Amino acid sequence: RGDYGRIVSAVESHRTSEITSQGRPCQCVDGTLGQRKIEFTLFPQHARVEVDNTLSLQLDLFDTFQQVIFRKRTSDLLANPKADRFLTQLPTREFLVFGNAVEASVKAIVLSLRARNKAVTVIADACGFWSMGAADLAFRQLCAKGAQVTTVDQLLARKPARRHPYPLALMRRS
Repeated sequence: RGDYGRIVSAVESHRTSEITSQGRPCQCVDGTLGQRKIEFTLFPQHARVEVDNTLSLQLDLFDTFQQVIFRKRTSDLLANPKADRFLTQLPTREFLVFGNAVEASVKAIVLSLRARNKAVTVIADACGFWSMGAADLAFRQLCAKGAQVTTVDQLLARKPARRHPYPLALMRRS
């Protein structure tokens, strides 16, 4: 667990038959190299949670693992019922969110967590985007919904909390 608390990550998980809204085949197809988690984003003690539309899930995964990786079929991680249950019931004071893409996955998870009355801080300079204009709009929407936005330097300058927050790393390979 170290100084970084506990990590929740996501990987896109698409079927070979899926196509994008532009009519192209999806990337991050189940069982392919493009769907695998990038090696340097894996912590030694991690658990993978499959997406199978059930709620059956150990809620004490962080007793054994420092990172829990959920598969997701859409840009919204909480569309996975297991991720929704896990994150909704996770006892935390604050979620730190970063990843790619701000205008899609990051925006979706932050809005979902805020709708559940969770405290959320987005680490802006640790986020990627496809469109600067759409990312700017997304950040403004997140702030309007009560999310805090910070930078890595500002985060590191914070005084340590008694309990570490749980960073939520959304890594999308597209």
